[in-house]
Amino acid sequence: EMPYYSQSACNIFGSILILYFWTSVSVLANEILNSKNPDIIYLICIGGPFVIRLFINVMHNYQFRIAFSNLHSLRDDRLIIVKLNRIFSLIDSQYTSPEESLAIIGLLQTHLSECVDTTCTCKKHNRLYDASRRRYHQSQSRLLLNQDTIYITHFLKHQYTKALAKFPFSNLLHINFGIFL
Repeated sequence: EMPYYSQSACNIFGSILILYFWTSVSVLANEILNSKNPDIIYLICIGGPFVIRLFINVMHNYQFRIAFSNLHSLRDDRLIIVKLNRIFSLIDSQYTSPEESLAIIGLLQTHLSECVDTTCTCKKHNRLYDASRRRYHQSQSRLLLNQDTIYITHFLKHQYTKALAKFPFSNLLHINFGIFL
């Protein structure tokens, strides 16, 4: 996981913002309706957790869609950062959650089936360099790509290099890539 990125911090900050929005809309609707009803506090307090949960679900689904989207379809460097951070969180949580494990398997298999880039790591999967052992890595099976850390590392590095080629002046991508390396 990236040291400066925290999904919990994103959830808390987003929850505070959506709670502020919910409170503002509730008070504004109360004022527009000229209702001096003191029960607006109950509406805010009871509806707040539902709105926060809805917001967190929508945010996670959006991040999930971005993680599975093609790199060429993303028009902003911040969306690429969201994509790569979501892939990192999928990789980190795949050992504790079967849903996350299936998601990372699906992501890698989708990439394998749709990739047309001849320089991509999936094309030379059997000859990837393992820097920790200082030799070439020989993978046994293409079925267990989610457990092949060498392949995942090369896959993410290739994603970063493609993103940096697309957005060469993005400081966010350069910092993120530097921390990744």
